[in-house]
Amino acid sequence: MDPTFLILLLALVVLFWFMSRQGKKAQAKQRERISESLVPGAWVQTIARGYHQVVEVNGDVITLSNPDGTEILVHRTGIMGPTESPYELMAANQEDEAETETSIESLRDSAGDSTPAIEQADDWSDPKRDNDER
Repeated sequence: MDPTFLILLLALVVLFWFMSRQGKKAQAKQRERISESLVPGAWVQTIARGYHQVVEVNGDVITLSNPDGTEILVHRTGIMGPTESPYELMAANQEDEAETETSIESLRDSAGDSTPAIEQADDWSDPKRDNDER
């Protein structure tokens, strides 16, 4: 065999090994972050995109509480990660929407009557239909 081929093959193997090692490190960090966040009272998001509050951790089985109070049992792998309370997220979104609405209203007020009105023509025609009739 050609020595350059063996060197390239060895370099490729080392590259694949390095890339898989980095992925495993990232996964281990993610698992550690999830494990640290699994304390009673913390909010988590499941892989089904549900928001739940941790009630109890018993090994790999976590008891979660739905917002309506119903408790469910989930395996540790069913937890996507920690999150904020959905009620806090909704309140923040509503505040942002109110600020945006206030900004839009202030822009409309400052524009006054200087903005031209858009008038709709009574005789809207369809160019495609007009070409078909010809």
